[in-house]
Amino acid sequence: MTTVPGTVALTGLEGLSDVQRSFMMRTRHFLQAEVVPRIELAEQTRTFPTDLLPPLLRHGFVRAAIDPADGGSGLTHMECALLTEEAGRVWGSLRTMVNIQTLVAELLSDAGTMEQKRRFLDPLPGWGRIRPGSLLRSLRQDRMRQL
Repeated sequence: MTTVPGTVALTGLEGLSDVQRSFMMRTRHFLQAEVVPRIELAEQTRTFPTDLLPPLLRHGFVRAAIDPADGGSGLTHMECALLTEEAGRVWGSLRTMVNIQTLVAELLSDAGTMEQKRRFLDPLPGWGRIRPGSLLRSLRQDRMRQL
């Protein structure tokens, strides 16, 4: 596995369940394949490649811990921590974006009025057909079939 210069590949997956390990490896693969090749240009141009948002949503990075009823992925806090750590391992700006999205969405989901939820938690423009965390749910469903 290739890592971003100046980072260390995490190999210590001890203590994680098989599902969490699989989740982590899928997350790493996605980040290495889809995000890492674009970091240098994004940093040089001081932009965030917004076309990465739909794949990030599908992988559960956006609105990770939010209840699916409010447009989130419904991930556990452990899964959110794994996503956040992996995001930060490859690109600090991505970790920041994920954390901000999660924090604001969690606050709105937990304490927002129905009007605020409708207004701010509805999928972003162009994301209507993307199910948040759909790849993560399929991984869980595949694992449950194996048990």
